[in-house]
Amino acid sequence: AQRVIGVFLALANGMIDPEFVDCLFDEDYPHLVPTLSAPRVGMVAAEAHYVNMEGKAQCILSPRVSTRYTKGWNSEDTLLRVKKWQEVVYDHIAKGWGLNRRDHVDGRLNSEKEWTEQVLLPWAETSRRHLDEYRIWKKSRIQMSQQDGKLPEATRNSESKFIDEGPHWIVPSIDSVDAS
Repeated sequence: AQRVIGVFLALANGMIDPEFVDCLFDEDYPHLVPTLSAPRVGMVAAEAHYVNMEGKAQCILSPRVSTRYTKGWNSEDTLLRVKKWQEVVYDHIAKGWGLNRRDHVDGRLNSEKEWTEQVLLPWAETSRRHLDEYRIWKKSRIQMSQQDGKLPEATRNSESKFIDEGPHWIVPSIDSVDAS
């Protein structure tokens, strides 16, 4: 989840092109594309959700008031203890952010500023190179598919922007190599 949040932060800050998400999740793309991890300072899951498993376990697995099952994390005592634990965790996080202080010039938290400068910006630069490589790969794949006639007409029309942009080069097909 931290890496998905990291990519979301990069997108939200305009550090990466939205097409980078296609590059990450294209199952046909043969290269692994690294993603950045979100800053760990101040991140905590507010609650865990195990609702899908409750039917199998026949008990409440997330602390909440419920009359569906008698067993599990639904007693008043458990809910009170979880609430106190959450308060301690949130207080600890708030102190961690507060100790880190803010930059007096721009008002940003120092930890956020450090993460942006030391992690996000260098990764964003690398991600642009990965996206350029992905676009070249995608373009050559579309060109090869069109030559072989294997690309459906709808796909040919929707992805023709890749063919009309940039240098026109073609990766040789493996099928054209004489196997004898």
